Amino acid sequence: RCELCSQGSFAPVEGTVNCTLCAPGTYLPPTQAGESPALECLPCPPGSAQPAEAQTGCVPCIDGSYNPDFGQSECFACPNNTRSFNGATNAEECVCQATFYSPTSRTGADCLECPVGATCEGARIGPYARAGYWQLENARYQRVYPACALAAACQPGNTCANGYTGLVCARCVCPAST
Repeated sequence: RCELCSQGSFAPVEGTVNCTLCAPGTYLPPTQAGESPALECLPCPPGSAQPAEAQTGCVPCIDGSYNPDFGQSECFACPNNTRSFNGATNAEECVCQATFYSPTSRTGADCLECPVGATCEGARIGPYARAGYWQLENARYQRVYPACALAAACQPGNTCANGYTGLVCARCVCPAST
């Protein structure tokens, strides 16, 4: 007399009474009525994993993780200060969180905290000067954001308010006398 194996397990040879549990990283979908039972477990696809044995499905990688390979028992953590979407399949899908930026403008790499005086929207968008600050590059080609002497003169994104011009909007533009 035949007995069915429990969910997440299979009998590798027909007629045996010993069932084999699916290992972590694999799963066995439930058998539908009229289907022949499976003879092997399936590997979890990229973007998912299965940490437990004897399972009937895989779990998508959650925000902040990814998995590029088949048959994994866990997903890999994204680099520091990055996020991903559920089911990410590679590190390049890990982008900077809001208030962080990538100094190389690449995905899949650690992101740094936004500099004082800058706005960082995350993803692949680099920092830009907030209102009241100006973006400069120092001798090492690093961006710095000094405060403007008159905060109202400096608008977001390195633009000057009407009536101001020059580096850090320090020069007044006087209207021509009539």
